[in-house]
Amino acid sequence: MRTATLPLLMGLISTFAQVHAQETGAPSTTPAAPNPTAPSTGPAPAPAPVSPPSGSGAVPPTQEPSPFVFGIRQGLVGESNLFRAPEGSPLERRDRIWSSGVHLGLDKSIGRQHFFFNAEANHNRYNKNEHLNNTDYGVNARWDWETVGRLSGLLTAQQNQSLYRDTINGTISLERNQVRSTSLGVQARLGLVTRWSFEAGATGSENDYRGIDVDERDMRQSSYNAGIRYRQSGALTTRLGVRRSEGRYPVGLGGVPDEFTRDDVDLITNLTPSGASALNTRISLTRERHTAQSARDNKGWTGALGWNWRPTGKLYTDLDLAYDRSVGRADFDSTLTGGESSDARAIQTASLAVTWLATAKVTFVPRVSWAHRKLDNTFVNGVPTATGTDTTVIGGISMTYTPFDALQLICHVNQEKRTVGGDTSVSSGYKATVAGCNAEFAIR
Repeated sequence: MRTATLPLLMGLISTFAQVHAQETGAPSTTPAAPNPTAPSTGPAPAPAPVSPPSGSGAVPPTQEPSPFVFGIRQGLVGESNLFRAPEGSPLERRDRIWSSGVHLGLDKSIGRQHFFFNAEANHNRYNKNEHLNNTDYGVNARWDWETVGRLSGLLTAQQNQSLYRDTINGTISLERNQVRSTSLGVQARLGLVTRWSFEAGATGSENDYRGIDVDERDMRQSSYNAGIRYRQSGALTTRLGVRRSEGRYPVGLGGVPDEFTRDDVDLITNLTPSGASALNTRISLTRERHTAQSARDNKGWTGALGWNWRPTGKLYTDLDLAYDRSVGRADFDSTLTGGESSDARAIQTASLAVTWLATAKVTFVPRVSWAHRKLDNTFVNGVPTATGTDTTVIGGISMTYTPFDALQLICHVNQEKRTVGGDTSVSSGYKATVAGCNAEFAIR
C-alpha cells in the first residue's frame, strides 16, 4: 500500500501541472516550501535545503501575494547507516523511510502589527525498522507589535518534535527515542526612532525526552535579559546587555535534580554595510554553575557570528559560527534560549550554505556543517570519570525544481562522518549517506 502512494500523488500533480500550464500559459512566483523534517541525529543536524525565492515572473503591482499557504507533501529517503553505528558493526543497517506531510502558513501585516505562523508535520514510516515509525512536526509563530508611541517588541513561540538518535552515554540505542522542544519568548523595546533604546525580555523553554534510554534527560529553563542599544548609523547598531538563565534537570543524577544558573554579559553588533551584506556578532562573558554536576561549573567567553552575503542576484551565501555551552544558548537578538540535555560540556559549530538560482525554476544549494563537542560522563556519575571529544562533519547538496507555482520538487544527498577523540566510551564514530526526494503541492 505504501509503495503506491508516491506514484499516485505524482500522477495527480502531473495532471494538474499540465492543466495549469494550458490555462495560464506561464508560471508565477512563490517562495519555495521547506523539505520534510528529517529525524534528528544529534548536535550537527543533516543539512536541510535552503528555500530561496523561485518562479519566473513578478507579482503584478495591483495583486498582493496571498498571505496563506496550505500544502501536502510526499517523500522518500534512504539511509545507509540508520543507527549511526561504527563501520563494521552489526548495528550498521540500511533502511528506507516514506514520509507524508502537511504544511500550513500565514505571513500577514495588519496596520503596525505583523503576524507569522508556520506549521509542518510529517508521518514517517520505516520499511524494515517499523518500531521507529513516528510523526515529527515543527510549529513556529511570531507577532511583531508596535504602538503609536516609541514602544515595540515581539512575541515568539515554537515547538518541535523529532527522533533523537544520538549516542546515549556513548552507547548506540535501537529504541524509538524522541525529543520535544518548546519555547516561548517576549521582548519589548522603548525608543523606536531614537539613537538610544532600552530593551528587556523573558523566555522559557523545555526539552521533553521520551524513551527508556533518555527519560532522565528532560530539561527546563527560563531566561531574563535587559540592555541598551545604540544606533550609530543606519548601517550599525550595538547592544550591551545582561542575561540570566535558570534551569534544572528534574530527574537529575540518580534521582537528585540538578539545578543550574548561567549569567552573561552580552555585546551584540548588527552591521549592514550594503544591501548585499549583513553581519551579526555576539561576544559574551559567561559563568555557569550547577548544584549536582559541579564539574561543569565554568567561567569564560562564548559567542556567535553570522554573515549573509549576496554577491549577485542569483547567488546567496550564509555563514554561521558559534562557541557556546550546553545550556542557556542564545543567538544574537533572539528572544529564545537553547539547550542540549546531553553529555556535551561545550560545543563549537560552523556551517556554510551557498544558494545558486540556476534558472527561474531550478535552485542548487551545496552546504557543509561542522560540530566539535567536549564530552564527559558527568551526567551519569555526577563526577567525570571519562572525557573525550567528537567531531561531526556533514556535507551535501540539494536541488529544488519548481515547474509551476503550486508544485515544488526537492532532491538531496548528504554525507555524514563523525570522529572521536579521547575516551571512546563517551561517543562513537560513524559514516552515513542520506539521500531522498520529496514533492509538495501547495495552494497559496
